Amino acid sequence: MLNERSKVKILIPTIFALALFMLSVVAFVPTVEATSSPYTSLTLSAGGSTLIAPQMADWALGFQALTGNVVSVNYQAVGSTTGTDDFLNQIFTIGFSDAPVPANGLATLYANGSVSSPTNSPPGLGGNDQLIQIIDGLAPVSIFYNLGTPSHATYPTIPVPWRPTLNLTGTIIEQIYLKQLTSWNASAILAVNPGLTQAESDYLGTLTVQPTHRSDGSGTSFALTTYFGTQPDSLGNWTAEGYIAGSTSNSNFPAGELTGKGTGGVAAEVASVTGAIGYGETSYAIGAGLLYAAVENQAGYFVLPLPAGASAAAAADASLLSSNPLASITNAPGATSYPISTFTYAYVWQNQDVGTSGGATWTAGDAFDAVQFLDYIVTQGQSYAQALYYAPLPTSVVDLDLGLIAQVQYNGSPITGAATGSLTCTSSSLIVGNRITCHDTLTGSNAPTKIYTSHVVWTTNGTGTFTVPSCKVPKSGKCTSAFVSGQASSAVSVTAIYEGNTTSYVSTTVVVHQKSSTESLTCRPATEDVGASAITCIVSIIGYHPSGTITFSVFAGPGSVTFSDATCTLVPATATKSSCSVTVTGETVGHTTIEAQYSGDVNNVAPAAKTKVLNIKS
Repeated sequence: MLNERSKVKILIPTIFALALFMLSVVAFVPTVEATSSPYTSLTLSAGGSTLIAPQMADWALGFQALTGNVVSVNYQAVGSTTGTDDFLNQIFTIGFSDAPVPANGLATLYANGSVSSPTNSPPGLGGNDQLIQIIDGLAPVSIFYNLGTPSHATYPTIPVPWRPTLNLTGTIIEQIYLKQLTSWNASAILAVNPGLTQAESDYLGTLTVQPTHRSDGSGTSFALTTYFGTQPDSLGNWTAEGYIAGSTSNSNFPAGELTGKGTGGVAAEVASVTGAIGYGETSYAIGAGLLYAAVENQAGYFVLPLPAGASAAAAADASLLSSNPLASITNAPGATSYPISTFTYAYVWQNQDVGTSGGATWTAGDAFDAVQFLDYIVTQGQSYAQALYYAPLPTSVVDLDLGLIAQVQYNGSPITGAATGSLTCTSSSLIVGNRITCHDTLTGSNAPTKIYTSHVVWTTNGTGTFTVPSCKVPKSGKCTSAFVSGQASSAVSVTAIYEGNTTSYVSTTVVVHQKSSTESLTCRPATEDVGASAITCIVSIIGYHPSGTITFSVFAGPGSVTFSDATCTLVPATATKSSCSVTVTGETVGHTTIEAQYSGDVNNVAPAAKTKVLNIKS
C-alpha cells in the first residue's frame, strides 16, 4: 500500500494478535507412526535470527509433520551475531542470520572480531570445507511505535481508539536514532503528516521520542543501518554496523537509548514506554499491539511494511541480485518498494562429514535430514510467508538456493543422490484445440524409498495450457498432466520442473508440434482460350513455417486442362506463410474444376483440398 507524499490515504491492514515474543522456538507435534521413511531420527539444532523466528515456528512444525515426526527442529532465536558465532563453534548445525557472511569470507570474521574465535576449530578454516549460505526469507523491517492513549478529557476531538499511521522518512528515522529529533511533533514529522489535526499535533508535542535498539548483535540492526547509509543526507557513521550481522557492541547507537534483546525484546520495550520507537519484523509489532509507520521510499512514496512492498523491492533489484545474490535490497527503486526490506540467510557447511554437531556424531542420515530441511524451507515453507507478514522468495532466488543446497556433500558425495527426470507424452504432435497426456517420472539413487518433498510444475513457452499445472510427487515419482494446445500452429516446449529435493532438482523438456493450417487457391485469369497457357494458379498455406508440396488435379469437367507440373514445392514468404504456383493450359472447351491438396508437414496438418472452377473457351 502506498500514497504520494502529499497525501496520507493509507489502508491499514486487519490487526490480529500473535504470540511471537520468544527467545527459542521448539516444534512439538503429536506422535504418529512413520513408514518407509528415508529420514533419520534426529533433533536438528539450529539458531540465530530473531526476525525469522515467527516463520521458523511454522517451518519446524511443517517439516516435522512431513517426516512423520522422525525429525524435529530445536531453533534458538539468539540473534544473528550469536547465531553465526554458535554455528561456527558447531553448536548449531544450521545458522540463521539477517546479514550474509561477507564476500571475502570467514577470515574477515575473525580478523575484525565480528565473531569470537571458535573453540572447536570448525571445518572450512584452513581446510577443504566451504561455507554455503542460502537466502531463506524475505521480510520488511517495520518501524513501530507507541504513542499511548490521549486523555479524552484533555483532547476530546481525538478519536478513540486513536491509531494513527504516521509517515516517516529515512532522514527522520536516522535523526531519531542519533537523538537529534526528540519530540513527536517536530516540524519534520508534521511536514510529512499533513493529515494530523491540531489536537493530535498538540498531544504529540507532549511525548518525547524514545529510540529503542537491539542490545545484542543483530541482522535487523544491519538492515536498518544499511538503510541509513543509503540516505543522501546520512548524518551517522554506520559502517561498523554493516560488516556482519550487525555489531556485537552496537557502538554506533548513542548511549542512553532504550534497548531490548532480540526483536521480541525491542517490541516489548516499545510497548511498555509511551513515546518509544523501535524496529523489527512486522508480526512482532502486531503481536505487541504496536503501530507501524509508512516509510518513504526512493521514489518518494510512503509504503507500509507489508509483503507486497518487500516483494517489489526484491523485484526492483533483480538485475543486481543476478550478479550478486548477497546484495542488499534496502532503498530499492520503484514506487511500490518498501525501503527497509531484507533477505535473511541460512548457513551450512558444504562437507557434512566433518566434526560433530551439538555434541553428537554426525552421520550421513543426519546430514540428509539437514539438507532436506533447507530444501523444505525454500520450497514448501514459503507458503507460510504472507500470513506472518513475510514475502515469499522470488522464483529466481529459489532456483539459486536449490542449486547451492545441491552442493552439500557427505563423504564427498551428494547427500540425496542425483535424480533424473524422464518426460514422455502420448504424441509429439497434436491438432490445435486437442490434447495429449504427458508423464514426468523422477528417479534417484535411493529410489524407490525416496519421499519427494515438493511439486512438479508444468510450463510451456507456447500458448497451450495444462489440466494440472502442478502436482505433488507421489512415492512412485510419477506426475501426470494433459497438455491442451493453443489456437495457433507452432512448435512448443513442454517442460516439467521438479522444485526439490535438493540434488533431485531437475527440469525435463519435450517439443510438441501444434498442427493447424489454412489453404487458399487463386487462379488468374479464370477464363482462357483452348491451347493458351495464360492461367496461373497460386496456393498459399498459412501455418507455422509451412513446408512440403501441393498436388494439382482435375476434379470435374466437362472441360479439361493440363498443368505445367503436377506438384509444386512451397516457398516460404514469412514465418507463417508459404506459397507456390503452376501454369494451367486449357485442352477442351467447358467449365473445369481443378483441385489443390496440401500434404502437410511436421508442424502443419493437411487441411481440406481447395477447388477452383476455370472456364475454357474455343
